[in-house]
Amino acid sequence: MITRRQFVSGLAAGVAAYGLAAPLAGCSSRGADNQVIIYSSCEGNRNENLMTAIRSELPDLDVRLKYMSTGNLAARLKMEGASAEFDIALGVEAGYLRAAEDSLVPLADRFDLSTFADDLVISDKIMPLTRECGCFAHNTQVLARAGIAAPTGLDDLLNPRFRGLVTMPNPKASSTGYNFYYSMVNLLGLDGALNYFDSLAQNVYQFTSSGGAPASALTRGEAGLGLSLVFELVNERNDGAPTELDLFPEGVPWTMNGIAVVKGHEDRQAVWDVMQWFYSRGILLDKQAFVPDQVFKDQHTTIEGYPTNITYANMDGLFDVDLKERLLDAWKY
Repeated sequence: MITRRQFVSGLAAGVAAYGLAAPLAGCSSRGADNQVIIYSSCEGNRNENLMTAIRSELPDLDVRLKYMSTGNLAARLKMEGASAEFDIALGVEAGYLRAAEDSLVPLADRFDLSTFADDLVISDKIMPLTRECGCFAHNTQVLARAGIAAPTGLDDLLNPRFRGLVTMPNPKASSTGYNFYYSMVNLLGLDGALNYFDSLAQNVYQFTSSGGAPASALTRGEAGLGLSLVFELVNERNDGAPTELDLFPEGVPWTMNGIAVVKGHEDRQAVWDVMQWFYSRGILLDKQAFVPDQVFKDQHTTIEGYPTNITYANMDGLFDVDLKERLLDAWKY
């Protein structure tokens, strides 16, 4: 999730990086008929998993993939448009894709987007790839030493027994933090949410600059609670960290990353063959291996150790950049 400020910042960073970025060897903005270039913001292991499957299942295509951070990838979409060397943007945060919609191709006339969960269909130019959730979690050893019971809901976090034990990423610096903030605005209204965070701040040890920092501090026992991505925390649990997830009944905040075709690159069948592969095979493959949260309406995927039966928070309006700017102006911590 981004604000207009964050997008401009990412765009500026992308402009700076653009002059240093080397193109893929042997590639131009218009490759051979069977060549498809993907720029991906997904993690390395997810990219490897997808590319292994693509090469096996689409052997007649020359599909190449390059990793690029979300901000830099969005900047190239905005700057280059049809002249970009890549055909498909993969795993880009949906707020960035919305901001770059003028550089994207409509998809609804080729794919039935109604097969995706309704709350993920935010544009006819964006195909949902992942729903990424956040949650609270607690370090069992820290709370046990202090003789403190774990929280069971959002109101519990306001209890003075947690004073100095809570960490949370700052919404002005972290999309994870904004994600939580936004879910509370939808739950309580803006005034109610601001009152909630005024109370929560009394217990906060630190508002961090990154969504990953609370998880790291949490597993090291530097703070009793942290807000971070569910999947990251599950991985750390599997590594032996004394961490338990708290999926509160009020609902789990989430964001969405998507797939898009670059405008001007839609005239080659190979590009659509790869998009069809993602639609019919690749998206579900990614869910089965890494991020099982609901993307399709009819989806039944589980990963050992990953929470099931998740109640998702109401995130309607999440990708409204003007609203984000107003909400962050109201944040004072």
